[in-house]
Amino acid sequence: NEPAPLLIHIDTIIDIGVEGGTIILSVSGGVEPYSYKMTPPDGGTFFPFDLEFTDLDMPGIYQLDVTDNNLCKTSILILLELEVSIKQGPEFKSLRVY
Repeated sequence: NEPAPLLIHIDTIIDIGVEGGTIILSVSGGVEPYSYKMTPPDGGTFFPFDLEFTDLDMPGIYQLDVTDNNLCKTSILILLELEVSIKQGPEFKSLRVY
């Protein structure tokens, strides 16, 4: 029997604001165990043990590569934006920076 396709699911994305940004992902299908490689916008690479990334302070594109026990691979690109609030008069305006 073939295993189910290896898929990455986006559970939560919170853009960078007053607090750091958050990316929470999950994986299904393929054959466990999975290995992960995350590449943030600065091009550095790290190998996380889980898929909860918090306090992210760098806007841009993050790439997650997942490999299963059969060496099947899949990837996802995630855009994390910087959201800045500007106080102008009695209202707050929101500005997205890319």
